Amino acid sequence: WYGEVNNIYGKSTYLKPDDARYSGGGFGADGVNVQTKNAYADLKIPMNVDLSFRVGIQGLGDDIQSTFINQDVAGVTAKANFDMVGVTAGWAKGYEGTLDEQDDMDLYVVKASVKVSDTLSFGGDIFLGNDSAEQSDLIVVGLFGKGTFGPATVDGFLAIQSNDDEDDIAADGSTGVSGTAMVASVNGDFNLDVAKVGARIIYYSADDDENDYNQWQNIGAFEFYKEGLNIFGTDIYNTGFTNDRKAFKDAALDGYGLLALLVKGSATVDVFTFKGTLGYFMALDDTKDNEAVASKEGTDLGLELAFNVSMKVAEAATLSLRASYAMLGSFYEEAGTGPGTGDADDMYMAALMLNIPY
Repeated sequence: WYGEVNNIYGKSTYLKPDDARYSGGGFGADGVNVQTKNAYADLKIPMNVDLSFRVGIQGLGDDIQSTFINQDVAGVTAKANFDMVGVTAGWAKGYEGTLDEQDDMDLYVVKASVKVSDTLSFGGDIFLGNDSAEQSDLIVVGLFGKGTFGPATVDGFLAIQSNDDEDDIAADGSTGVSGTAMVASVNGDFNLDVAKVGARIIYYSADDDENDYNQWQNIGAFEFYKEGLNIFGTDIYNTGFTNDRKAFKDAALDGYGLLALLVKGSATVDVFTFKGTLGYFMALDDTKDNEAVASKEGTDLGLELAFNVSMKVAEAATLSLRASYAMLGSFYEEAGTGPGTGDADDMYMAALMLNIPY
């Protein structure tokens, strides 16, 4: 069992029920704020094959940089290992409507990985989401691989998504909307004697058809959260910052597509670890749905400079300062003002975090 506490320091204990999880940080404490994050049982099957089951509320994630799912959900997963091959299969309940009716959401998953050697591996994911209430299906097929060549490591993935909604109404008035989308990424890291440097390219397809739904969808993603971004990307630890994932929420997942280039580096000096990322982001198009939606002033989303400085302050505690500055581009200019005349304000954020694993 894993719990979660979200109380805000100084927040009153006496709150409305829908806000109760943030209580307990003010005078008197006693807030109802301990939530169940995970609650599951691991069952090891006594067989010649390495087979185990996990039953209950558990973490479920993809192997395509969390572009589709990285969430906790109630379900059952089975894992089996055969020499250099690992297979995971499972079912999860996204939500349950009326118990005796077909109005719920089920998610089915099959994952496989092959470890060819200590320096080469590859695999694939298949997800099928069925929403019986909305009469819709969502299928994701992803392939990924990783190889190490001396001081260099290269990894990447390609994923295709197909969706079909029988009840949705298209722009031309017809019933039934379907579509396909693609996301891909390639990453390279190079280990130096005193530092590590790397670069990543990210691609999301755009939606250029108003009668189809050709844009990537997810059911709880934290895209590329290990890249150290806070504004155009996301910091998985800083969930209280709501202006993150801008490149994905504003462009990639809204039909405009996305192309991004990240350059990054890290180094450890004495007790300090320094990490930095510079990212450039642009939409593939300044319009979507075959120009059914008003055009943006441009495709330039902007630049983000992010850094993280951390140090170990106790035996099991790390203190870190993480901050970002983002310069927003023409994509965010006020419509109709012309280039350079309705510029969006730059954004910045900073957070101090104490991490105590247990």
